Amino acid sequence: MKRSIVSVIMIFMLLLVVVGEKRMVNAAVCYKWYYRTAGCSSCDDSTYNSSQTDSCAGKHKRQNGIKLCSNHLKKYSSVAKYYKRGFSDYNCLAYALGKNSVQSWVWPREWGESGPTLGEFEKWIKNKGYKYTTNPSNATGKNIIYVYGVNNNNQIYVKNFARKYTLSGEKVSGAVTISKWGPCSLYSTSSKYAYNAASGYGNLIITCYK
Repeated sequence: MKRSIVSVIMIFMLLLVVVGEKRMVNAAVCYKWYYRTAGCSSCDDSTYNSSQTDSCAGKHKRQNGIKLCSNHLKKYSSVAKYYKRGFSDYNCLAYALGKNSVQSWVWPREWGESGPTLGEFEKWIKNKGYKYTTNPSNATGKNIIYVYGVNNNNQIYVKNFARKYTLSGEKVSGAVTISKWGPCSLYSTSSKYAYNAASGYGNLIITCYK
């Protein structure tokens, strides 16, 4: 039985936590541990960047982000559309923090598969110089991060992150948010309140800025 794309992404996040802790590979040495599949024949996970190859004997190419098929895209959001391909080796939090370089996946090991609680994340992001608010209109500057989470037994767990602006501080026409979905491509949404329940990303809970 094929796994859903949401399950694949969650498993991938946990796998990177384990691999990152036990077998950290230098980007210039080996890319192969970052090859991922969507488990869906209609999604495109077979595209690689031929200009970026590692220095190990395998000469592996850097994998572009998985491009979701229309059915999987609709499961995530009815207001999202493909923005850019990106690469499979950085995630939503990395992109939200302004990172898209080789193997720049950001997910602290202690957060585990379930993600941090809202309180844990607020402490973590504050240590990085960000302020946060429950009112998105209060957020100022070009480094604005929308934080999404789910309520589980009266505890909020953070699941996804999106930017208001591109990494260069530009506004994309028609895009209210831009997000990197796990090992998938980058997607824009026309609303801050963008995700369906089946996505597992939850609702907008706070907005961070600096």
